[in-house]
Amino acid sequence: MLLILFFIGLFNYGVLLNFGNLKLNYNDWPKEVMYLSTLKQALTNGEIPYHISKTFQSTNRFLAIPEVSFSPQIFALRFLSINNYILFNTFLMYFIGFLCCLTIKRKFKLSIFSFSVLFLLFNLNGHIISHISSGHYMWLGYFFLPLFFLFIFELLEKGNTAILPIKLSFVLFAIFLQGSFHIYVWCLIFMVLLMIFSRKYLKPISLAILFSFLLLSFRLFPAFITYWDQLYTHTRGYFSIQNLLES
Repeated sequence: MLLILFFIGLFNYGVLLNFGNLKLNYNDWPKEVMYLSTLKQALTNGEIPYHISKTFQSTNRFLAIPEVSFSPQIFALRFLSINNYILFNTFLMYFIGFLCCLTIKRKFKLSIFSFSVLFLLFNLNGHIISHISSGHYMWLGYFFLPLFFLFIFELLEKGNTAILPIKLSFVLFAIFLQGSFHIYVWCLIFMVLLMIFSRKYLKPISLAILFSFLLLSFRLFPAFITYWDQLYTHTRGYFSIQNLLES
């Protein structure tokens, strides 16, 4: 049954990306294609793309853009087309997410029915499907979230242990490397709220956040230096009470 579920999810993301034949010319896909093309050229030529000729996200400092993936699997770009790499990397992240869900199943001794509900909610919910389909490729860090919450559960059960802040910092590191800085920030907000309402977690959570900052310093500092003086007011509200209730 687990194998059937795995291939259902794999088929779902294969169909979503048209098995490597997706037309990457709508919504945010063109931007992602430019990111991946830059990385592919850099890897092919053996260069580090500190600065580029085009401007992305208001800067030509390519390494300062936090939503660009710098995870080790980008080396596959040297051998794969952009379309095939997107399919390969999505499958890879899905596989990691499936393994992370299995760790939750093992820890909580979930029945196959309970695990199936977890699996379907996690992999086929509208949030992740809509983001990936619209070209929010940086959302692939989402598949590390089960591991993040597994470590949060361990923190709640075991309290302050020496290894938990390190484990949390590395999963946060992995999330950010996919370009998922949005999800990274949400995880930090969740941890800070947990720390505020349960002061006994102050030390482990503070250490986890500090360690993640240190691990990600090569990604965070270029972004801080580049964007520190840029304030965006891309804020929207609800147009009506009905719109609010529907949301």
